[in-house]
Amino acid sequence: MKKFIIQSAWVLFGIVLLGGGALAIHLLTLEPEDYSQHGDWQLARIDIEADPNSSDLRLAKRTVMQQSGVKHAFVNAEAKTLVYGFENGAVDTEEVVKLVQRAGVKATAYVVSVEAIRSGGCVHNPFNNSKTK
Repeated sequence: MKKFIIQSAWVLFGIVLLGGGALAIHLLTLEPEDYSQHGDWQLARIDIEADPNSSDLRLAKRTVMQQSGVKHAFVNAEAKTLVYGFENGAVDTEEVVKLVQRAGVKATAYVVSVEAIRSGGCVHNPFNNSKTK
């Protein structure tokens, strides 16, 4: 019985050693993702008139993600909004809303008010260095 326990311990140790080695090799071969190559991204928002538990939200997200140029989409079920990111010039936002509507979802594009544009509240320019010395 003692011999069986010792053999089992060695086998278990070997399996753990092989798994650890494989994990170490995998981690060493991974390269860090370069986040600076995303180019000029923009965000757009679609307001959806649906029950938060409805499948319309998932359908709208799936429809948006199928468009070429769209990089990611996020659904806020409580606020009934869908925000998606895309490369500048790669997506026509009005066409995306029309496609979501054709899928049977009551959706409208979010339009920024003139007051918000004038106040600069919705504009984020990380390259604006006017406030720096």
